[in-house]
Amino acid sequence: MKTAEEIRDYLLERLRLSIFKPCMCGGELGILNLFEYVTFADERSDHWQQHRKALYETKAFSAGGVMGSYQNLHWNLRGQHYSAVASVYARIAYEMGYLTDQGKHCLRRLLTLEQFESVLAQINRQDKLSDWVPEEVIEQFGDPSIRWGTNDYYPCTMLYLVDSHPEFFVCFDFWAEWFKDESGVRVPCKHGPKPILRNIRVPAATFPEQFKFSNFGSTLRNEAKSR
Repeated sequence: MKTAEEIRDYLLERLRLSIFKPCMCGGELGILNLFEYVTFADERSDHWQQHRKALYETKAFSAGGVMGSYQNLHWNLRGQHYSAVASVYARIAYEMGYLTDQGKHCLRRLLTLEQFESVLAQINRQDKLSDWVPEEVIEQFGDPSIRWGTNDYYPCTMLYLVDSHPEFFVCFDFWAEWFKDESGVRVPCKHGPKPILRNIRVPAATFPEQFKFSNFGSTLRNEAKSR
């Protein structure tokens, strides 16, 4: 029989997997369940419930979870937002010490406080966010802590976390869609061959206030609203 420590380590690795690859692990519900299991094993359930309460109070968690809050902000834009939702829980997991720079599913890079302030200043200087593609963001700001999505047919999310300051983050959310033509070949949609930045999330008092939309993101919201 496995020891308590072995079971805890297994659950922790599953939690990391559910954050890094949410589509493989039941999406948001899988992440929530594994947080419950790991924090119960660590006798940190109260700490986790404080984070759950904060999600409610900042309007990040609705009747449909964080997923529901994303869909409301994007006027029910079709499709799922698995990686964007996972980015919310990744920041919490980082603050609780459950994401590290070691192991199979680990953080690729952390920003220094000075680097974070520089990224934030560059974002705030723009009246309207540029319609960047993922490669342009990496060229300007370097590799993210976590990247979800490398297939250009699908959405992409890149989360930058800050060393020693888990409350700080910058999250770039890119949107892409695809369809099959008459011959059944999968082709990109009208937006182009690469995912395009639709919004950036930065620290703010409430979840809706965290969002800064690009021209492309604003267009998507208006199109979805008019449907």
